Amino acid sequence: MTPAPLTDHSALNRATCALRATPSGAASAASEAIVSVFVSDITLEKLGREGVAAVLADIDAETGGLTRGTVEERIGVDTRRIVVEAEHGSFAAWDGVQAAAEPRAIVLEVQGSGNVGVWDAIAPGLRGWGRHLVEVDERQIAGGSEAVVAALEDMGVGAKAYDTALAFERPTGKLRGLRGRRKDYPGAVAWERKMIVVEDWGAARGELVTVARELARQMVFDFESGVVAKPVVRERGGKAMARRSA
Repeated sequence: MTPAPLTDHSALNRATCALRATPSGAASAASEAIVSVFVSDITLEKLGREGVAAVLADIDAETGGLTRGTVEERIGVDTRRIVVEAEHGSFAAWDGVQAAAEPRAIVLEVQGSGNVGVWDAIAPGLRGWGRHLVEVDERQIAGGSEAVVAALEDMGVGAKAYDTALAFERPTGKLRGLRGRRKDYPGAVAWERKMIVVEDWGAARGELVTVARELARQMVFDFESGVVAKPVVRERGGKAMARRSA
């Protein structure tokens, strides 16, 4: 039943209205839960049903998980829990996230089982996780993830760039509390840029090794700055070459 409009807008009556409008057993409308920018739709919908606002936190570009620093940046007076998922690499820097939650009496909640395993070296500059996820080290692979995807497709191996569709860009991103732009989450952007998805990288290990070797040949080593990409030399017309020589 819809609550009757309030005539007295005192803090007490506003709180009472919020409680009456919230589904039975749900959290207060003022409650917030910190989630990763890669949060699943299932978790977003669950929080929405409970009347909890989802607050997006950035991830660590190396692991794909939440860290103490990214979580503490988003903690506010209404934060009641931190929801941790493991869909993109690893759960989180668990000790750090726990250290951020416990002193503030924030509930640390785990959703799903996620990926279980470790990174497996495929070739210099490439390593895999699970069955589909491949990380590309741009310092060793010329052209980065885009070049690897293109080379694999030329060899008949299905591969695509890693597209996460950040939470606030999904239809469910209209839920209260989701805000920001992709560039506001540099860890997530860096993670996307270096990841590709392969149907089964174990079955395509031979092709991945070949691609890594071919692209690695385009690299040079600079003793001062480390591994850098060799500049791409494009064919030029006679006039352009003459101007360059001059």
